[in-house]
Amino acid sequence: MNDIYRRTQGVRFWHRERIEPFNYTDGSEEEQRLLRIVTEAVDVGTFSAELSDAITDWPSEYHFSRARHCLMRPLPIAAGDRVLELGCGCGAITRYLGEIGARVTAVDGSPARAAVAAERCRDLPDVEVVVDDLLRFESDAPYDWVLLIGVLEYSPVFAAGDDPVAEYLASARRHLRPEGRLVVAIENQLGLKYFNACAEDHLGEPFVGVQDLYVERGPRTFGRRVLADHLRRAGLLHQSFLFPFPDYKLPGVILSAAALSTPGFGAAELLARAHARDYSGNRLRAFDDALVIDQIHANGLLADLANSFLIVASARTSTPGGGFFAETYAVRQRLAALCTATSFRAEDRTITVSKTPLCPDAPEPKLSLADGTAVRQSLAPEDFIPGRGLLWETLREALGPWMRHLLVHATPRDGQAPRDLESLELPGRFIDCTPANLVNGPDGWTYIDQEWHAEAPVPLGWVVCRGVLNTLTKGVARPETLATISETVETLVREHDLHARPAAIEGWIASENHFQEALTGRPVSLSADLRPGTTVRPLIAGIRALLDRFALGSKFDRHIDGLGLIEQALVRQDAQRRTIAKQQAALTQAVAKRDFAWRRNAKLEAQLEAARARIAAIEESNSWRMTEPLRNLTRRFRHKN
Repeated sequence: MNDIYRRTQGVRFWHRERIEPFNYTDGSEEEQRLLRIVTEAVDVGTFSAELSDAITDWPSEYHFSRARHCLMRPLPIAAGDRVLELGCGCGAITRYLGEIGARVTAVDGSPARAAVAAERCRDLPDVEVVVDDLLRFESDAPYDWVLLIGVLEYSPVFAAGDDPVAEYLASARRHLRPEGRLVVAIENQLGLKYFNACAEDHLGEPFVGVQDLYVERGPRTFGRRVLADHLRRAGLLHQSFLFPFPDYKLPGVILSAAALSTPGFGAAELLARAHARDYSGNRLRAFDDALVIDQIHANGLLADLANSFLIVASARTSTPGGGFFAETYAVRQRLAALCTATSFRAEDRTITVSKTPLCPDAPEPKLSLADGTAVRQSLAPEDFIPGRGLLWETLREALGPWMRHLLVHATPRDGQAPRDLESLELPGRFIDCTPANLVNGPDGWTYIDQEWHAEAPVPLGWVVCRGVLNTLTKGVARPETLATISETVETLVREHDLHARPAAIEGWIASENHFQEALTGRPVSLSADLRPGTTVRPLIAGIRALLDRFALGSKFDRHIDGLGLIEQALVRQDAQRRTIAKQQAALTQAVAKRDFAWRRNAKLEAQLEAARARIAAIEESNSWRMTEPLRNLTRRFRHKN
């Protein structure tokens, strides 16, 4: 560690003699809680069940979620690489980098966050956590990698110059060796989720970014071309854009530019389940983003409208390497031993698909169905099947094609006549034959991603319930599909001349709860009364229903009058909100000016202290002492004249 940093008793991080104030925080109580959780945890690793179980809100999810580290998996960071992480927060990325053997220097301006990061990396000897201003950090040797994960958007807040983005990029680049690579992760100002009523992540208000309503010294994001131009002006001419979905914070899918441009790959197929999330808690949506992504990709716009970017940039080379096309991750709701990455890579003009355990040393659980049938996880490689997924048809129209595919492979149980759903079963490998895993390829409908295998046949009704749950409880539901899961299953089987008793459906939902509990290690309480669109609410459909209600006749006149009064109140409230927003913007600018003056004074003070130190060193030198008689003689001569 550089000589200007020290580590005082009682703290695990390095710091300058004087720690400067830092005005970015999740709240002191929240950060103290995070530190207490990490300090008391026995296992602080990336896949720690203790930390996962401690997730209770968005701050704890952001800092403890297993999904955070997936952002780094496509990058060829190797054991022994020197990595500088500028803005490490509470160490979720830092921990993973240390686990793979990288030599990591993690810097953050917040002592509270650095304390959490240092505690989380307490058993990793090649990880050093430093508290310092990211622009002032000093190092003795260059790095192979410099990371700005969720940092660049805050450059206008913490850099005092006229071009804060250029200042941050130049500061990060000076730590790179000539062949080193800068990694930037940031939200896209023009991400699709922000057109779909999701709040701007840093300001908590919808449409701020897409309308460019940012204040001068507040956080801001950038579109793809503007961001690429910033990197070019910083001398980082070689750039590889990767696209994490639903975003870079909790990525479940990461696509390369090649995945978006290669005919037949079907990048949108991997995004059908990657619905965006509004971290402010707003659940209203104008449209189903999966369906819109499908059309965006068909028109070549997905790179520009992705919700987030992961960029690898360099003055010489920035290719992620390894023929990387795409990866999907199953980590958030599973036991550690069952977490996997599915990789798509280009090799000799073909695309290979492989599934890898992410925590191979974790104890393997014994899985079984509700009736005791053993289940095993299969990670065998599969052929890449180009084609159109059935899920798109189920999102748009009906579940009929999927149901017919299941019936082709179903057989009567114990010779029973197939009059109802309870009398049919499927081979054990069909556990995961949901609409998301059916592709219309060159040979017709093909069942892909066969990860789960039961050692005995499984009830067709259970697989049907799984598929309906998996398909219809995500995204924005259409008004005509608002029946419960139970009602949907009953209608579906009736269309195929079968019958399903409500009690049987309840039993299959209970079997699904049992299976999910086995995979996650946590209680699950799915219900047959669930309705489509449980994660979000359709904004336009709700408005239309409200308007329909108030257009039924004169008996609702008083309600309409009341609605007018409410509208007037909302107009007044909006005017007040706008006034407060202007006051907040003025206050933000005033604080920024104060911070600028404070930083300028601090810089001048530091220069003055350095000058005083140099003067003191000169006065203590032998040459200064030896020439003292000459100086005295000169002063007497000047006095006489």
